[in-house]
Amino acid sequence: MTETTIYMRHRNPDAASDLTIPVHLLVNVPDEVIAANVRANTRRAPRLERIKTAAAHDGVAIMVGSGPSMKERLEHVRGLQASGGTVFAMNGAASFLALNDITADFQVMVDARERTAELIGPAKGHLFASQCDPVCFERVPNARMWHFINGDLESQLPDDEPAHAQIGGAGSVGNCALALAWAMGFRRFEIFGYDSSHKHDASHAFHQPLNDFEPWGRFQFQGKEYICSFTMRSQASRFQSVALALVGNGCTVNVHGDGLLPDMWRETVRVEAAGTLEEREAAKYQLAWDIPDYRVMSPSIQNLAEIKAAFGHPDEGALIDFGCGAGKAARSFADDGLVVTGVDHVDALEVDIPLCKAPLWDMPAIGPVDFGICCDVMEHIPPEKVGAVLDGIAGLVDGPVYFSISCVPDQFGAMVGKSLHLSVHPPAWWVEQMRSRWHSVTVLAETEAEIRLLVKDTR
Repeated sequence: MTETTIYMRHRNPDAASDLTIPVHLLVNVPDEVIAANVRANTRRAPRLERIKTAAAHDGVAIMVGSGPSMKERLEHVRGLQASGGTVFAMNGAASFLALNDITADFQVMVDARERTAELIGPAKGHLFASQCDPVCFERVPNARMWHFINGDLESQLPDDEPAHAQIGGAGSVGNCALALAWAMGFRRFEIFGYDSSHKHDASHAFHQPLNDFEPWGRFQFQGKEYICSFTMRSQASRFQSVALALVGNGCTVNVHGDGLLPDMWRETVRVEAAGTLEEREAAKYQLAWDIPDYRVMSPSIQNLAEIKAAFGHPDEGALIDFGCGAGKAARSFADDGLVVTGVDHVDALEVDIPLCKAPLWDMPAIGPVDFGICCDVMEHIPPEKVGAVLDGIAGLVDGPVYFSISCVPDQFGAMVGKSLHLSVHPPAWWVEQMRSRWHSVTVLAETEAEIRLLVKDTR
């Protein structure tokens, strides 16, 4: 079953540090139900029309979610539609718009639960994902079908499946609808009701029983607290990547309204346009860490036994984890008895360790320490900052430092529309950089794709 994990920070009264609480979000129906829905719907007779990729045009996609701020901007939606825009209403927003004399051009639904059929509302057309419960298509026989990408989609489709687009968008109906409208040729997006947070205790512009009892939490962004469900918190993060991908493909994205997602997007736009290098890099990695797949691979954990052996299995002393990420390696050394500090420009911790939040090329004086580790980090450093990072590490660590460095371009950056490996060099180049700063440089392992080194005795 598909799973997303959100990490919440919480501090109990009088506690010395925060708790890091993992919250696991599961898709609300089992994978086998989704597969059964796709198989049933794609084999309906007569065959339903599929959404195919269309040529780009100058139409305006008016994306309307159900966030509380949407009802305050109905006249704006009405005016855009009157000017020729096309309204895409998410789930129950179609019925709410109809009650306010706005008929959506399309209602979009993706949820695979049978109860989702309760949300079917008035619209000129209906765009249902093939994973929706078959009762949705029974109630709207002329609905058009689109395919949400899942791991086994191809195996669920019939051999004679007609030409179709496959839609991503990070799961939530609002994000999927953006990708869907793009596939239909839209390149300008006016977005309403994508709040992704509560307003005056209301999670929606109207009461939607399907969302009753959905758990929520308190989340911080830019010093402001937001109340939102965990799924909405995930949607807000993933929206940033989806919207940036649209902008990168020549689209215009305007987000109207209030709430966590609009506030995050405005900050994303500011950083993209006028942010410092430090702000741009931090924003990029915040997007990456918000994608669960980015947390799967951890070279520091994978090589932990080698690191500890290289250090002589210490049970005392101080260690800095440069580019600590989730913090798991540093936590393991803390459990061995070392005093540890993690340094990173974003807080992606999954464990409780002290964090110094700073770019590695501008670290405060937190040393000297006895040991340092820097795993899957140097290749991510902007080229003009590599020297400063290595100089900083050499100045803070009196003893040995373990490096693992990838020497090939990254593949994951496409998920956030950014390159992650900015300093890609062959192993020999990295050895030369180390020898200019440390007397002792030992290559522990080397391939064309990676080098692992132990350095000590600074020059």
